[in-house]
Amino acid sequence: MRMDEYFSQLIGFTIVGLHMEADEYGGQGFPVYTLDKGGVKLTATISSDEEGNGGGFIFLEETK
Repeated sequence: MRMDEYFSQLIGFTIVGLHMEADEYGGQGFPVYTLDKGGVKLTATISSDEEGNGGGFIFLEETK
C-alpha cells in the first residue's frame, strides 16, 4: 500500500470531534477523530501500526 495515497484521502476534511477510546488490554488509549467534508464523515483512529499495537497509524472508516 502506498501510504502517501492512503493518507492523502484526508485532504480537505475538517476535524469536528475527538474522543479517547480505551485500550481493552490496559495500555494507552487511542485518539479517535471524527472528520467531515461536505457531509461525508470519517472516523480516524490513531494507532502505532496496522495491527493496532499502540498510538501512530491512522485507521480510516466512513461514519454513517
